[in-house]
Amino acid sequence: MGDISDETIRPVAYDLWQQRGGGDGHAVADWLTARRVMILQRSYELAVSYELATGRKQYLGVRDPRKCRFCGRDALQTTFRKEAHAIPEFLGNQSLISYYECDGCNDLFSKVVEDHLSKFTLGTRVALQLRGKDGSPKFRSDSKRSRMEVKGERFEFGFHVEDGIVSIDEERHEIQCKLRTQPFIPLAAFKCFVKCGLSVLPESEISNFRDTIAWIRELDHAIRPPPQKPAACLIALTPGPPPDTPGRVMLFRRRDHAAAMPYMMLVIETSNLTFQIAVHSHEQDKHLDGKEMMMPRYPVGIWQGYRYGEPVLRLRDFSSAAVERCRSCLTRSPNRASCRRRSYSSPLMQSFKMTTT
Repeated sequence: MGDISDETIRPVAYDLWQQRGGGDGHAVADWLTARRVMILQRSYELAVSYELATGRKQYLGVRDPRKCRFCGRDALQTTFRKEAHAIPEFLGNQSLISYYECDGCNDLFSKVVEDHLSKFTLGTRVALQLRGKDGSPKFRSDSKRSRMEVKGERFEFGFHVEDGIVSIDEERHEIQCKLRTQPFIPLAAFKCFVKCGLSVLPESEISNFRDTIAWIRELDHAIRPPPQKPAACLIALTPGPPPDTPGRVMLFRRRDHAAAMPYMMLVIETSNLTFQIAVHSHEQDKHLDGKEMMMPRYPVGIWQGYRYGEPVLRLRDFSSAAVERCRSCLTRSPNRASCRRRSYSSPLMQSFKMTTT
């Protein structure tokens, strides 16, 4: 990724320090974030950027003639009656609609990939009050005796002592919940992220991703391995109340075609959460086949200014095609929301590695 001099980083770090209102205690975080910003700007260009809740609908593609970018069929071969969301509604997308997706593919992705990502993120979405298609999500324990949900502006817990999932710290005014996700397939959840990237991809880029499109449409997730290993997603949670700004989906395109970095990077920001993955291109990434590549980390949490702490990170491997459940530890208090999952990586991580298959 090349060396960046201290002299180059210093003014950017100072700008970040000013943006968060100054103050001491986060000089290292400002410096590292500034370095990440510069690495990203040097290595990638912003290909697309869309807000997820604009108050009015944004349409990708053209209404007529219609052609599905996932199966290749047109309006004479299939139907386009349903409103296809480019990003799932449960991730906060209220306005970004795709004309590129037919009803058949919409049904396929809803059942085969989106449901798994929804199950993986459920507990976190409840804690962050992230509203979706059916309003605020609800969480129920395995015994069905304990619950967690949002009603209006109230965050409500109902728990049974024998479940052992809730503890209350009255001195710190915090409630901690130990939750298990619903059963999900990690690789299917990862495919949902990839599908998001393909949905917002410029039409001129589609030919570079034909193989990836065929891969996400596979009904049996064990048939074909992910195009890169691990099928890594960097998940970042910024402590504190949700931001005032709407969520956003972005694609970053590699500047140097010979660089050992993925051609396309997807970033989804929604509420306090940020998801980042590589979207593999069989054409533009073929020089990396069997080789290790680096993906720079997208800088997160700048808008919050560390008032409630620095972002908490986790590098999650979604390579498995087996059904599993994972545990979460969620903490709620009147003025903050935080989520801590097992195996979070160091906040100092600048990039992460993967190998194409």
